[in-house]
Amino acid sequence: MTLDELRQLDLRTMADWPVRRQCFVAALLGTLVLAGGYTFLLDGPLARLDDARRQETELRQTYIEKLRAVHSLAEQERQLRSVEGALAQLIRQLPTRSNIASLLADINQAGAGRDVRFELFRPEPEVIRGDLAEVPISLRVTGTYRNVVAFTADMAKLPRIVTLSELTLAPGKSGRMTLQAKLRTFRALEADEQAARTVTKPLATGRKTP
Repeated sequence: MTLDELRQLDLRTMADWPVRRQCFVAALLGTLVLAGGYTFLLDGPLARLDDARRQETELRQTYIEKLRAVHSLAEQERQLRSVEGALAQLIRQLPTRSNIASLLADINQAGAGRDVRFELFRPEPEVIRGDLAEVPISLRVTGTYRNVVAFTADMAKLPRIVTLSELTLAPGKSGRMTLQAKLRTFRALEADEQAARTVTKPLATGRKTP
């Protein structure tokens, strides 16, 4: 049956139609009714299914973000532990008040090993910096250029933390060089020094200007 024939059908005379035509039209109407009923019945569940899928996507994204945050926090904690370990290692490298003398002896021995001569080796008053005491030493040595440079490199290899600053290198007599510098090392404050600082701080902050 063509589309034009379907348009010309009069349902009021359906009883007079041939049986084959009646069956075809009935099947067509049944299909349309089922399709409309399917859409009507499933429209609500399909919408709820779409909402559930959208919520699932949002929850999955939230879970991934929280998982990343937890991973980032764990990484930050790992880095903090690494920094704390490195700091503890550096503190262990600091000489105490009792072995500053041995450190100075090591510096003197390093100079002798490089055949440099100390013209000045003068420890200066300590400077308290937080929980550490800075030990400055005025230094002046002479030697060949190669030996003086090797001596400064040896300072960085000492088991204790030693820095050189304010370096001045000038030619001396007989082809020798003169190095003048400020050598600094640090030591950890002893327990009695820390206790004294703890007692002194409240007294200092509690004073009032008349």
